[in-house]
Amino acid sequence: MTDAIQDPAREFGTPEALLARDDLAPTRKLELLEQWELDARRLLTAESESMGGGESAMLDRVLRARRELDSGS
Repeated sequence: MTDAIQDPAREFGTPEALLARDDLAPTRKLELLEQWELDARRLLTAESESMGGGESAMLDRVLRARRELDSGS
């Protein structure tokens, strides 16, 4: 779990799976989702510069998960 902050996607697979974890405090989930958002934005930047990379759908999912977490706290 210590590597989760470096690569939340590898650790959890989806933002929804991260939210479903009962063993993580909401503050930890937020920290992980913030890192995931940064990663997704970097991939979008790379994609827009024709370097390959991520997709906007993942960023949308991460942002939705953050909103869900915020509304639940």
